[in-house]
Amino acid sequence: MSGARVLVVDDEAAAREAVVALLESWGHRAEGLGDGNAALHRASESRPDRC
Repeated sequence: MSGARVLVVDDEAAAREAVVALLESWGHRAEGLGDGNAALHRASESRPDRC
């Protein structure tokens, strides 16, 4: 599924950034958030393909 919008949620910044970078290198549009509440809010606004 190339070009998917993916929301990455992890409270560990280094892990989150690594996953976002990996997904982007595969052609996905990834956004990383470190807080579950913020992720739920963002997912309800932007409707990512994967969360």
